[in-house]
Amino acid sequence: MPRVRLLPAALVAASLGLVVIAPPATAGTDLVVRPGESIQAALDAAPDGAVVTVRPGRYAESLAITRPVTLAADPGAVLTPPAAAPVNACTLDPDAHGAMPGVCVVGQLADPTEEASPVVVPVRDVHVSGLTVTGFSLSGVEVYGAEHATLQSVTARGNAGGAVFVGRSSDVVIDGLQATGNAGNGVDLHEGNAGFVVSHSTVTGNRGEGIFVGDGTDGVITHDVVSGNCAGVVALDLALPGGHGVSGLRIDHSDVSRNNLFCPGDDEGSPSMSGNGVVLVGVRDTTVAYNRVVGNVGATDPATGWPANVALGGIALLDASGFTGGSAPTGVVVEHNVVTGNQPFDVLYDGSGAGNTLEHNVCAVSTVPTACEPGR
Repeated sequence: MPRVRLLPAALVAASLGLVVIAPPATAGTDLVVRPGESIQAALDAAPDGAVVTVRPGRYAESLAITRPVTLAADPGAVLTPPAAAPVNACTLDPDAHGAMPGVCVVGQLADPTEEASPVVVPVRDVHVSGLTVTGFSLSGVEVYGAEHATLQSVTARGNAGGAVFVGRSSDVVIDGLQATGNAGNGVDLHEGNAGFVVSHSTVTGNRGEGIFVGDGTDGVITHDVVSGNCAGVVALDLALPGGHGVSGLRIDHSDVSRNNLFCPGDDEGSPSMSGNGVVLVGVRDTTVAYNRVVGNVGATDPATGWPANVALGGIALLDASGFTGGSAPTGVVVEHNVVTGNQPFDVLYDGSGAGNTLEHNVCAVSTVPTACEPGR
């Protein structure tokens, strides 16, 4: 049965538009980093619960955070790649292939050199705010095995692996993110995540999904602008062994429009994509409401002129069995959205699953007669 879960107070605050405040540090433990000094050295020296403040300037470092600290950057503090990658759990990951993220927030892993290593002890209460992360060969920020972490007013642009990656973590709040021009997903909530919030964020011009959710539960995506990516918001049952699929997701009050970049497949046999707004594949107990989903129209491959393989239009609700071997959608509600100017459909539903409701939307072209409000 679907798991019923109460979101922590910090997550409720973020979803309601309140500022997420990191817990105060113990008196006398704050550290300040200035240009020419090392942020990593300050993080290593900081006791649990301390605040490390970073003054404006450029810092050529790839950071690892493994303890409960707050990294608070002033406007104008920019993190850029160092000459060589440090050795930490993110760079030891076999999927890294020698690349590095800007910030690695990671718990204690059973074996960092093992792909998708189990988390032995999560890292708790890590807070990162105000930092700009640019030019890294992995994600701007990678979070793996964390609990009660916040990323607030972080800017991630021009990173080869995407803006933010989150895996096997719980109660992560991403608020006020600026994710632009990354060669990958804007926010990749890839697997094993629970109780997450993505709010008040701008995710534009990324060559991948704007926000991707795979095998995640009890998440909120609210008051975001997701545009100009190859796809807007994608939630997919990955059918992982021992996984929980995607359930308890809410997507509301967001603008998911003109996600029309062309993305070729990552490798031979994987599909190209363009022109996808909100795509729900095999999700359960999920609500999509009060969003603006406009002008998602697939582009053609600039090299060949062929249309994208995956170009679904506005809001699509599909069975996962043909994609990943996952489940059919159940208990999904799509209502009170403005879904116009999308091609080939404003609202697409393949009819699979049970208990799904699509109604009261402002739309024109749908495979479901009840999806669009009559007379509007």
